[in-house]
Amino acid sequence: MQKKILVVDDDEHIRYLLEELLESEGFEVDSAVNGHAAVELCKKSNFDLIITDIMMPDMDGLELLMYFRKNNPDMKIIACSGGGRYTDFSGLKTAVFMGALEAISKPFENHEILEKVNKILK
Repeated sequence: MQKKILVVDDDEHIRYLLEELLESEGFEVDSAVNGHAAVELCKKSNFDLIITDIMMPDMDGLELLMYFRKNNPDMKIIACSGGGRYTDFSGLKTAVFMGALEAISKPFENHEILEKVNKILK
């Protein structure tokens, strides 16, 4: 059965690139612009993995992680960040502490994200 991934990022370009990359590898992919939109999608559909940006408006990636740790602690999550109000290191370190299975700094290479996805889903 095809694995389903949710990409959560406020950057349309990043969402598009990840959707194209992951779909080319045989995954079913959906996307959301922030944590609130991701939560709504997760209420309607089951995902095997969420890849979320840390810095987003309305509900950021850390808030999304907190939501899932409370409401669906088994959800598999990869956090990514390009910095912002957190340095890459502190935001990603916090995300892993909060339960993200993997963390990756932006910009990342395609093979880096695919290695992490395959490690979690295979």
